Amino acid sequence: MLLTQDQMAEKAGVTKQTQGLYERDKRSPNAEYLLALAGLGLDVLYVVTGQRTPLPAELDSKASALLDNYQHMSPEDQAALSRLADSLAQPEKKIKDQTA
Repeated sequence: MLLTQDQMAEKAGVTKQTQGLYERDKRSPNAEYLLALAGLGLDVLYVVTGQRTPLPAELDSKASALLDNYQHMSPEDQAALSRLADSLAQPEKKIKDQTA
């Protein structure tokens, strides 16, 4: 999405003058402004540091299918699957708890 300075200022809740000061590095944005940028889908880490936020790793086909199935389950089934996954992911902890 490409925005003019006026559009950006309006969407971020600042004046065009303030937006210009941010762009010319004459003033630092506050948290409210950065939150507004995040709401627009902009990379706030890049705005602050100049470094891009790392993208999440792509899922392989099995993980993608599992996630798709989960998203199409009822909330009750999602909760049950989450409990099962937690249980399976922590077998060593369960053994320790049972022997303690």
